[in-house]
Amino acid sequence: MANVTINGAAFQTLFARSSEHGIVWTTPDVGYAIHLDSDRNVLYQKTADAGVTWGSEIQIDAGTTNAFIAVWYDKWTSEASGTEIHVAYHDGNNVSYRGLDTSDDSLSTQTTVFSGTSASAANLNDGQTAIVKSRGGNLYVASHIDGGGEIDFSRSTDGGANWTSRTDVYDGNQDRVILTPGSEADNQDIWGFYKDISANELSIKVYDNSGNSWAETAIESYVAEDDEFLMMGASHRQSDNHTILCSINDFDTATADLNVWDVASAASITAKTVVLANAAEMVDCRMLINQQNDDLYCVYSRGGTLFSSMTLRYKLSDDGGDTWGTETSLSQSADDFRWLSASHSIGDDGGRVSPIWFNDDLNDVLVNNSLSVEIAAAGAVSIAVLRRRYEGY
Repeated sequence: MANVTINGAAFQTLFARSSEHGIVWTTPDVGYAIHLDSDRNVLYQKTADAGVTWGSEIQIDAGTTNAFIAVWYDKWTSEASGTEIHVAYHDGNNVSYRGLDTSDDSLSTQTTVFSGTSASAANLNDGQTAIVKSRGGNLYVASHIDGGGEIDFSRSTDGGANWTSRTDVYDGNQDRVILTPGSEADNQDIWGFYKDISANELSIKVYDNSGNSWAETAIESYVAEDDEFLMMGASHRQSDNHTILCSINDFDTATADLNVWDVASAASITAKTVVLANAAEMVDCRMLINQQNDDLYCVYSRGGTLFSSMTLRYKLSDDGGDTWGTETSLSQSADDFRWLSASHSIGDDGGRVSPIWFNDDLNDVLVNNSLSVEIAAAGAVSIAVLRRRYEGY
């Protein structure tokens, strides 16, 4: 049941330099962990045995100033969408893009999404990158490079080869956003789930592709937040094009709640049953959907003592968030775990509820195969189910 070290020399503030998704499970056995090493190279490591062992580092981009990796996998948008993992990241003063084709592990040519001028080392923790592929196939990247006013929202209509700046989604330098496909009739429209740091507010911003405009609707008021952590997660449900959103409404207090919403549109946002109520020492959460049956997995980190004795846990809902099962561990032991990443969703090829996370004092990127949840390919039977049948429990 021991935690497995994917990389023992990750960047020392990886928790503040990585976005929502850094792990992609393409099957129950095959996964790609994308992160920064101690030299700030953007890289990936691959497993072919469900996370028991991991391959050597493969560089996506070599550099000493890289930060804020954002990842989107084609099949998170739809099963027919492709086999590409889309990776956007800060590259010095710029925001860059490369694609990783999981059919042969080839990397596309690096392209520039946004050309900045003055990334500030003192304010780098305030930056962010987010990426999504719309149902219609456009790629979108939102970024602010250092919290110093250089913000951008760009679109690619040719698979990442070329990028054009569009109307910005960010209102403030420290704000955070998660991008997902939308449900509108125009399948190139997308949604941004937006955490406004200065206003202590969570909202949905709907991007109208044809009009190049954003429209905002409030969802929840925060009590407090920390701008180094997303404190939210969102996953696109392919069966109805809803997004399931989770959010922690307070930082490091005994009254914090982990809330969930079913978002059908900006005009139809339904609060679901609270995952955890009055739960102290929560830092971050992610939402993952099994697209085969719409099961929801809410993954979160929780203490213990904040930052020094944290563990990763999840709860499962098989009824769209109306009820949640028992809290189950995904990590073996408590430590100073900070950033976590869970694969956005699992489709017909199967995959794992097996997040990766960062140990802050050791600078390790970790995973735990034995505590992960295997989701078999559609029509297949998982090892866990076979074991229950054989052993009679």
